[in-house]
Amino acid sequence: IFKLKVKPGHVEDLIDSMTSSPTPTGAIAFFIMNPDNQDNDLIAVAVFESKEAYISNANRPEQHEAFLDMMTHLQKEPEWIDGKYIVGELK
Repeated sequence: IFKLKVKPGHVEDLIDSMTSSPTPTGAIAFFIMNPDNQDNDLIAVAVFESKEAYISNANRPEQHEAFLDMMTHLQKEPEWIDGKYIVGELK
């Protein structure tokens, strides 16, 4: 999960940048949310099949390039919240 403080006028370009790359190996899902009452803040969630798959993706040179591109649209570095999902079912 990561919080993004987007530069004014850059939301659409950021979304295009983040959704144009091929799906990384081991990725299960990716979400971007625009929280209510926060025009230039987004929250994104990337779900991987394992921590190893997540780390492997983070270490890819292509991911670093994607991060640098993402930063051109942000006011500051994302706030990362890493962890392990312990419940993930729908009822």
